[in-house]
Amino acid sequence: MLGVLLIGIVGLTLVTLSFAASAGKVDERIQALSRENSVLQSLQAKKKRPGADQREAKKQGLSASMATEPKW
Repeated sequence: MLGVLLIGIVGLTLVTLSFAASAGKVDERIQALSRENSVLQSLQAKKKRPGADQREAKKQGLSASMATEPKW
């Protein structure tokens, strides 16, 4: 009887430690994803700045024709 209780207690302790280790890994993953999200948001904000497309095109050696009123 005492042996069964001891085995049960040890089993519960191992399960608890396993859950704690898993929670730690999940927390690390959450932090890594949060950092990556911040970087991606920063890149997105830079691309949404006015004229960003034109500056990027100019860096690549592209040019845009001047827009004119269409003649009907």
